[in-house]
Amino acid sequence: VVWHRLIFAGDVEKEKEKECEKEVCPHVIIPGLRVYAECNYVEDLTDLTAGTLCDCQCGDKTAWRDRAFYGDVRKEKEKYCLEELCPLVSPIPGLRFEASCSFDRQLYALPRPRPRDPYPAAKRPLMAKSQAAVRRPFGVALLAALAIDAGAAGL
Repeated sequence: VVWHRLIFAGDVEKEKEKECEKEVCPHVIIPGLRVYAECNYVEDLTDLTAGTLCDCQCGDKTAWRDRAFYGDVRKEKEKYCLEELCPLVSPIPGLRFEASCSFDRQLYALPRPRPRDPYPAAKRPLMAKSQAAVRRPFGVALLAALAIDAGAAGL
């Protein structure tokens, strides 16, 4: 999968299907493989960005924690958790099963821009020497561990 739920501005479904089949896929896969492209146009962007987050607790075992699903599927996923998933995860009778789902219209929206840094690099407060001394050895140790792992893997 090269493009999955990518959002383009305007009604460009046919153009993007051709672009995927003729330009994008031939450059990233083995030539000659079958390519399948499907694009759909929607009027309301929230049809694509809306989603449901669910938690499913089966006795002492967590089956889902903030599991995301496309669309508003609260009732279906809570029912599935309680009636189908939990009996498989924790088949011991008498355990308490809990499900909770919440709908969010912007769950799959593009990342929101981060707030501006209140301290630009020139005006950022200086770190105390004790903080710098504590942070520096950790960074060196982390790099050394990565170098060792890379050498052991033959990279």
